[in-house]
Amino acid sequence: MRDFVIVTDSTGDLSPKALADGQIQVAPLSFSFGCEEFKDLPGGQEIDSATFFQRLRGGEMPTTAQVNSGTFLKLFSSILQGGGDLLYIAFSSAMSGTYNSAKLAAQRLASLYPKQKIMVLDSRSGSMGQGMFVELAAKLKRSGQSLQEIYESLLAKRYSAQHWFTVDDLNFLKRGGRISATLAAAGTFLNIKPILNVNKAGQIVPYTKIRGRKKSMNFLVEKVAETFVNPKEEVIYVSHADCLEDGEELASMIQERVGPKKIHLQSGGPIISSHCGPGALGVFFFGKERAT
Repeated sequence: MRDFVIVTDSTGDLSPKALADGQIQVAPLSFSFGCEEFKDLPGGQEIDSATFFQRLRGGEMPTTAQVNSGTFLKLFSSILQGGGDLLYIAFSSAMSGTYNSAKLAAQRLASLYPKQKIMVLDSRSGSMGQGMFVELAAKLKRSGQSLQEIYESLLAKRYSAQHWFTVDDLNFLKRGGRISATLAAAGTFLNIKPILNVNKAGQIVPYTKIRGRKKSMNFLVEKVAETFVNPKEEVIYVSHADCLEDGEELASMIQERVGPKKIHLQSGGPIISSHCGPGALGVFFFGKERAT
């Protein structure tokens, strides 16, 4: 069985520990504060997390950019030249053009490397929802499964990847066009905390609105309890955007309510946080199939 490399992009928000053994390669998206552009490299090599969130809280609004096909051509070629196959696990195509850039690169390279496999999977997920698929792929590879077997396993689980999250600053949703300026102003005044999730198409969609931070966290816990399965076998990922204490509290609440095998708590990366803003909290896990 020919060896293969797992590739993903930086929106998977993978921890340094998950990348430590070198099994996974990451294609970085980029973000800009005005004329300053940064690559979203693992570990925050170009700008550290504290500085990034400090600038967000200071009122700066970054823009983000997908990975282009040229970057994928270079990365994929370096892998294929080594004689192996590759599996690319992409950020949801409904949230970014990064998936399409990878498909274009794969199509161009297929004729140059006809004996090698280049498989591209649209995760229909983002943040640690996407990261879960990457970590699962690495786990299945270590167990000896083939590229085709892993691809099919991930595809079968694609709609069971649950994303539940809330934001603290409505201005970031307003800027992204998800809510109107009027609603953002009214929601801020009334202390409204929207609950969002990801549908089967891989789109972020509003689910409901909760008044107050604590109540929104309680709601997230209840949605975990409602849609989680096999708690003794599955891991839950909790992501926070520069609000570690709230993240720790949410993880503790989930542990008490559903008792998963393990909870991973970590900071969200700059690409997702650019759109959700400081104070966002997310919960990701494999559970029941998405309702819509």
